Amino acid sequence: GASDAFSKKLLAWSFEKASKPANMVGLSEIASYTNDGSEETNPNFPFEIILVPNKELRMKHSDMKKTNEELQRVLESIPIGTKIYEVYGRASPTADREPIGEMVITSQMVYSEFGDRDLFFRHQRMEDDFELRPEWRSALPSRRSLRERCPLGFDEDDESMQEE
Repeated sequence: GASDAFSKKLLAWSFEKASKPANMVGLSEIASYTNDGSEETNPNFPFEIILVPNKELRMKHSDMKKTNEELQRVLESIPIGTKIYEVYGRASPTADREPIGEMVITSQMVYSEFGDRDLFFRHQRMEDDFELRPEWRSALPSRRSLRERCPLGFDEDDESMQEE
C-alpha cells in the first residue's frame, strides 16, 4: 500500500546519498585488467548485463517454499551441465540487448557457511562508468523510471525480459 511505496522511496533516497543512480552498478572494473593481470588502459565494457533465468528450471521449482533449507535443497539438486541463465548485454543505454552467452553449472553446488558469513562483494558505483563514458548519463531514462526498475536486471516485468 501507501506505506510500502513510501518505504521504497525512502530507501531509494537513502541509497542515493551514496550513489546516483543508486539502483545501478558500474561494470568497467570487470574489463580493467587482462587475463594475465595487466591493467587495461582502454577497457571495453557493457552498459548493462541482463540475466534471463532458465524458464524450465524456474517452472520446475516455482512452488518451492521460500526458506533457506528449501533453497539449499533445490540448488544442490541442479545437475551439472544445466543452463541457469542466458546472459545478454547492452553496449550503451540506447543499444539493443545482444546475447553474450550462458551461465551453466560446471560442478555440483555446495552449501557453504563461508559464502553466507565471510564472502562479500563490493559494488562499483555507476559514476565510475559515467567518468569513462560521459555520454551514457544523458542517454539514461528519467530518474523515476530508474528507481522503479529492478536493480538486478532480471525482473519478470522488465521489458528486457520479453521475448524478442
